[in-house]
Amino acid sequence: MSNKHGLPGTIWLNHGRWYWKVKLPGDIRRKDIPLIPSEAKYATNDYGVAVEIAREIYRRHTTTPRPGEGESIADLVGAYLAYAQQYYRQGRELVNIQAALTHLTERYGRIPAEDFGPKDLRYLQEQMIELTYRNSPRRRFARSTINKYIGIYKRVFNWAVAEGRLPPSVGYGLNCVANLKKNRSDAREGEVIQPVTKEQVWAVLPYCSSVVAAMVQVHYYTGMRPTELCNMRWEDIDRTDKVWVYRPAELEGRQAHKTAHLGHERAIAIGPRAQAVINSLIKREEKSGFVFSPQVAVREMRQRRRKQRKTPEQYGNRPGTNRKAKPQSQPGDHYNRYTYAKAIRRACIEAKINPWAPNQLRHTAATRIRREMGLDAAGATLGHSTVSTTQICAGICRDKAIAVAEKMG
Repeated sequence: MSNKHGLPGTIWLNHGRWYWKVKLPGDIRRKDIPLIPSEAKYATNDYGVAVEIAREIYRRHTTTPRPGEGESIADLVGAYLAYAQQYYRQGRELVNIQAALTHLTERYGRIPAEDFGPKDLRYLQEQMIELTYRNSPRRRFARSTINKYIGIYKRVFNWAVAEGRLPPSVGYGLNCVANLKKNRSDAREGEVIQPVTKEQVWAVLPYCSSVVAAMVQVHYYTGMRPTELCNMRWEDIDRTDKVWVYRPAELEGRQAHKTAHLGHERAIAIGPRAQAVINSLIKREEKSGFVFSPQVAVREMRQRRRKQRKTPEQYGNRPGTNRKAKPQSQPGDHYNRYTYAKAIRRACIEAKINPWAPNQLRHTAATRIRREMGLDAAGATLGHSTVSTTQICAGICRDKAIAVAEKMG
């Protein structure tokens, strides 16, 4: 309906009851607010009443704090996000911060930041333990996610203390709130990533395009991270020696690899088996650009569908005549971790096996290398800086990584 109420957003009817889709001050994204009268359980079915409720909600969210109250949590969050956008220039940390602060501003956005104490943070922690999202009980927040969000909240208030926006007592009080310990709360424990068997890996290859099948095999042999695999370019591979060395480079303003911001160098050794798989792709006189191209996979799909066509070509649509002139989506020049995972999941369903995720191949490589060549060799291959991380994956040095690739990759 048209905006006749003079408020931002849209008041809309959902199954006979009125909701308000709006982005309020301090919120990160738009949300649907049920317009529920006081002492009622459900949203109203009267449009006039709905408008008045929306006006009251908007008034509460736009009222300036009284003198002496200081800035609200919503104002503090806005200032911190502006800082975070400049500080976290690469990686996914900014996305995690935005997701975490959504829960904070929705519940405490308009209260003075100085009044937010340990009891409020504990209450928010307990709310996240019980909170479900996407209308599924299985989508409860995991304990590790809750601890991550609580850590982000502490980081915001500690930043405000350092900037002189809040007194030090606020930051000290919040830092006293401990993280959730395993089996010490009702929080859901996250699922441990399990390695996938070689039989499961090879079972999906006939149902993948040649590009995705090559990605799966290279991933199995090298154990690199999915994003590193998707971003692999010919110019980033040193092919002078018997064992190739792939050094991920910065792409589209994003950091080259997970620990690039810490100054760590990432060199991935590619052995003869993985080399043979890469060389089996379409031959080009001048190899440049991305190694694994979705455009090639789409071209193969169309050729396969053309061969499976039952209607003779002199009848019906001729190949290529019924394509959209300006399609909404077109294959990009390289895969990302989401499209790669989607292709594997689709192949698993067609192969009638339990779907597995690309990151499980990394754990498979860790387990296999650790069993045959030891923990240090597994850590060197996966690029881990600590033994504990390798032990998690297996359930730092370049020479060991090359030796592993020459024997197993």
